[in-house]
Amino acid sequence: MQLDLPIEQQQVLGNADLTTAKGLKDAVEAGNALMSAMNAELHPALVRMQAVQDQRKRFEKCKAMFSVTISTHLNNLFVYFVSTWNGIQLSLSLLNLK
Repeated sequence: MQLDLPIEQQQVLGNADLTTAKGLKDAVEAGNALMSAMNAELHPALVRMQAVQDQRKRFEKCKAMFSVTISTHLNNLFVYFVSTWNGIQLSLSLLNLK
């Protein structure tokens, strides 16, 4: 049973840099650690403890922050590629006009 997520990994989940290889590697590691912590099998008596419930709430907050980070990053990539594609299409259409 591992119901712990180091503070360093919590910080990565809240402020992941998905634009660099190191940042992406750190984010994947932190995400996997979070998943392991959230899926930890606990004795039913432990699940009812307030400290365990509080820890699980913290994990849910980390998951939500990480989800927003990933969604924002993917949205930014999508916008970038669409605008790049539109620029390429415009360039091609201008070449065809000549």
